[in-house]
Order: sequence, then structure tokens, then C-alpha cells
Amino acid sequence: MRPAIALAALAAGAAMLSCISDRADVTGPSLAGECRIDVGSGAVGTTIVAIRDFAFLPATLRVPAGTTVTWVNCEPAGEAPHTSEGDAGGWTSPLLAPGDIYSRTFVAAGTFDYHCGPHPFMTATVIVE
Repeated sequence: MRPAIALAALAAGAAMLSCISDRADVTGPSLAGECRIDVGSGAVGTTIVAIRDFAFLPATLRVPAGTTVTWVNCEPAGEAPHTSEGDAGGWTSPLLAPGDIYSRTFVAAGTFDYHCGPHPFMTATVIVE
């Protein structure tokens, strides 16, 4: 599993940003299996949770209060959509097709377990400190 990436600043004029990659240079050519998000998507400056291989990556995420978490569906095109849904309520994303994103800001401290509605075996936790 790869850790979530906190995205901060990008070079001006960059058209895409790598969400998950094994390389440091996110402006180079795309590698197979890489998930990309548009810098204008609203995910820039947030903490990323990738949805890949019917799992949330990372499965446990620790963030400070006030952090915006963005879920990115990194499944291949044609794969079934996913959601991010708080086990105790609090949020439910729309269906996320491959390439779609959903963001939520965690204001209060606590432990927030969540799952994918269509695939309830997909579970994860956000711990807000």
C-alpha cells in the first residue's frame, strides 16, 4: 500500500498531477497503472485517498482537524463505481466512476470509519487529531 499524498503546490502551467506514482517527477510521461487528477479539480492541497483494486489506500489515515480529504477512484476505465460513506452517517459521496473525485473536510477530532456502499467489504478509517 502506498501512503496518502498531501498535495500542496504545483508548478504553474502543469496540466495534470499524479495521484499515485512510483516516481518523483509528476510532470513526466504517464506510467501504466498511474492515477492522475486535473490540477483544476479542487483536489490540489488536500490529502488523497486512492480507490484502487477494490480498496481504500491508505486503509487508515491520520490527519489534523480541518484537513480536506479527497477520494479519487483510480480503478481502470469500465470498472464498477465506488462511494465513500461514513459508517455513522456524516457523509455519503455520489457514485464515483473511474477518474471521479469526492472531497470532505474533517473539522472535529475523532475516528471516522467508512465503507463503499456498493462494495461493503471495502472499509477504511480516517483518524482526525
